[in-house]
Amino acid sequence: MLIITGMHRSGTSLTAAFLQAIGLELGDNLLRGNYWNPKGYFEDIDFVEFQRTVLQTCSRFDEAGFPDWGWTESEQLDKQKLNTNQETAQQLVKSRSHQSGFWGWKDPRTSLMLDFWNQIIPNARYLFVYRYPWDVADSILRLNIPFFSERPESCLKVWKFYNRHILEFYKKHSHQCLLVSLNALLASPDRVLELLTTKLNLPLKSPDKQAQDIKNTLMSVYNPQLLSSLHLNHPLIQVLNLTSGGCFEMLHQLDLAADLPSPFSRLSLPRNGGTLERLSLRLHQETIKVQLNIESPQFLTWLSGCIHQYHSTSHESALTDLRQSRHKLAEFWLSAPPDKLQSSYSGYAGKVHKMLLASGMRDEPLTDAEQQEAEELSQYVAKGFEAPEAIQYLLAAMLYRRADQLPLQYGRTAVPQWFFNDLLEFMLYFPSYFQEVGEVENYCSYMQQLVDLVHRRVFSNPDSEIWQNVALIFADTVNFVPLYFSTTNLKNVYTKRSDILEFILKARGHQIDFSFEKRPANRSKIRLGILKASFAPISETFTTIPAFEHLDRDKFEIILYVLNAIDRPLDVYCQSRADKLVKLPQELSSQVEIIRADDLDILFVGSIVTNAAQNIILLALHRLARLQTTYFASPVTTGIRNIDYYISGTLTEPLQEAQTQYSEQLVMMDGTGFCFNYSIQKEEASINPHREKLGISEKSVVFISGANTFKIIPELRETWAKIIAQVPDSVLILYPFGNTWSGSYIRQPFVNKMYAIFDKYGIDRSRLILLETLANREDVKAVLKLADVYLDSYPYAGANSTVDPLDVGLPTVVRDGNNLRSRQGAAMLRDIQLFDLIADSEESYIKLSIELGTNAQLRKQKREKIQQKMQQQPRFMDTRAYSAALGDVFEKLLKLDL
Repeated sequence: MLIITGMHRSGTSLTAAFLQAIGLELGDNLLRGNYWNPKGYFEDIDFVEFQRTVLQTCSRFDEAGFPDWGWTESEQLDKQKLNTNQETAQQLVKSRSHQSGFWGWKDPRTSLMLDFWNQIIPNARYLFVYRYPWDVADSILRLNIPFFSERPESCLKVWKFYNRHILEFYKKHSHQCLLVSLNALLASPDRVLELLTTKLNLPLKSPDKQAQDIKNTLMSVYNPQLLSSLHLNHPLIQVLNLTSGGCFEMLHQLDLAADLPSPFSRLSLPRNGGTLERLSLRLHQETIKVQLNIESPQFLTWLSGCIHQYHSTSHESALTDLRQSRHKLAEFWLSAPPDKLQSSYSGYAGKVHKMLLASGMRDEPLTDAEQQEAEELSQYVAKGFEAPEAIQYLLAAMLYRRADQLPLQYGRTAVPQWFFNDLLEFMLYFPSYFQEVGEVENYCSYMQQLVDLVHRRVFSNPDSEIWQNVALIFADTVNFVPLYFSTTNLKNVYTKRSDILEFILKARGHQIDFSFEKRPANRSKIRLGILKASFAPISETFTTIPAFEHLDRDKFEIILYVLNAIDRPLDVYCQSRADKLVKLPQELSSQVEIIRADDLDILFVGSIVTNAAQNIILLALHRLARLQTTYFASPVTTGIRNIDYYISGTLTEPLQEAQTQYSEQLVMMDGTGFCFNYSIQKEEASINPHREKLGISEKSVVFISGANTFKIIPELRETWAKIIAQVPDSVLILYPFGNTWSGSYIRQPFVNKMYAIFDKYGIDRSRLILLETLANREDVKAVLKLADVYLDSYPYAGANSTVDPLDVGLPTVVRDGNNLRSRQGAAMLRDIQLFDLIADSEESYIKLSIELGTNAQLRKQKREKIQQKMQQQPRFMDTRAYSAALGDVFEKLLKLDL
């Protein structure tokens, strides 16, 4: 048999419910639930009444206390009176012993009667659960029991009293006891079951269940609102640290003795908590925070400060405040009367809602409590918009999950007009980070379905103002970058996206199509236009310049079109390699007219046109030249009807199925199909990094990657963690915050995800080094020189980021894929004939990385070979040869067109 006990409000009801769910027989006459334990206490009423009566009888009646729990000020129990109840206890046990199999009971009061019960049932097994004293005190005070309300300090005294009894008994009878913290139970219920089986030799029905199945069983009986925990920065904990050392010492002793201790360490408390005066005022701030009204400007101001702190620091308290605000707002929506919902959403509550959605906290993993809350909300959302209070539940669910994670009935339009546009923007929101393995492909599938829906409805109802509005919001909001990280063929979704964008432009009166007159017979040169947003010193500029800088000027007339131009050295250089540079005006129709007036033979689109609907994309939708082409600046097909050719390379494309990925006609050059020219941007390193400065020993093996945060999806995080875990004394350096992808990052979710995956694989967090944005390419190369192995990203491989390690001779591991975006890194290694650094699966990627990480001689050989090949100027670095080859392609395409 198993006896479950621990201090009141310590999670013993949850423990009993969990064990009952896997087969522990707790009896038929159980104490019913109430407001504080809605699912029940899982306590046999006869045992509870017996122990309550015994403790009340044995407690001192002449002093203050709470005899119902067996505690009075002197902390004395009359043991003689206690032992007079043995016969009744034996009869009680005997009445339950007929129960077959695995049985027991749960009651916190048992904690004070352990020796008593051990005399009666010497072979019993005990499961003791303990919880942080501050969380127990917080929970007791919420019960509003008069005694504790008048003497709140007694909460901690009773906590120590109960746990002292438990600890003394455990030390004498550890072979028949299991001592676990509530934190450990919540984190690893499978370990609790394992110890019940192995240490206590209990006959569990299903000890071989998978860890996730066991966790799901626990979550099915877990009410997170009853077991919330204060964050360690909470001033109450810091005050108690100064004033109640006995509690911390008892917690320390429990953790030392426990089979599954808590993760708490007094050392983890903030060292600069401050004076008692300061902490008391901070406690008052917490009170103010709780009392703030969602529908007030004060709450909005306070929340703005929390979000600023969350973005600018790594303080867990800021995230905790945001989580609590989210929960508070969700409860507000769920209780909002239908007739007040619109006014609340248009007022401060709606502003709070939008601020939380924009904060980036949705990119943080949900806690177990939030996960359960989100799941319950999702189940209601699945009923559709016709269900009662559907909008209230949807508003609450939006705070926890993206649209692709909710069972939205998005084909239905029974949505209030005041909420329609915001709902559509929510549905089109693109995530900065993904949480779980498989999430990228799920998101891609969701977006394909959503684009199909919008496309179908827009073109079925071309005169509908509603669907014209939907198309407009779609164009202004949707960003397709997250689709890059899928392995899916994206041709269909990009084609429909372009159709929708064309529809909007035509509805605004733009002339998308245009017929050019026959090319003048006396034109001796091919008139080539290069279209770019700007020639700013960013990655795509250094791959666009080789497309025109060394073209034969006897054969080509080159016109550069830019939306933004200033007198930077790069702009000046580009202008020197062309016949003229045209800065286009701001207005789209004027841009179109100017380019068409130049009567171009070929237009080469050198900027990315596959992300958000920027001006350059709207321009590229038009027929601007006789022939229009693009290249790998857009890492997928553009889907644009008026772009005729996509220029790629034989080493970059999967030759058998390449054309199926493109709406354009695919043209393949020999080699990679792209080229870099960094020689025109002379820079000096602004940093002088050393291993010692970064806390890395000289004997450590340094893995490094410059993959952007967006590219580091859950699957890749798992892969890298597996590598670091298997290479002793290795570290991983990342510089993921490059300004090519974004000018600003909400860093904390990414940092937390990386730490979480290191924790999962038992890797010390100090073995992860995250660098801030590096100022220029020379800084990048300076950092790369500290490393031993470069890890390329997958499934969106590096190109510009992967040429950097090759440039410094760093052994580089890449993984091959089934499309251009996943084959860029492999294409470069094929070009320099380093085929054995190309993996074709996660398994081979990990194996190759570990082999390089553990074999210094192999690294030396690869480094020397890379240096040798790079010194010979491979095709992807030979700008003259690339320009010449691309010039031949342009000539052939024009002849075909003529």
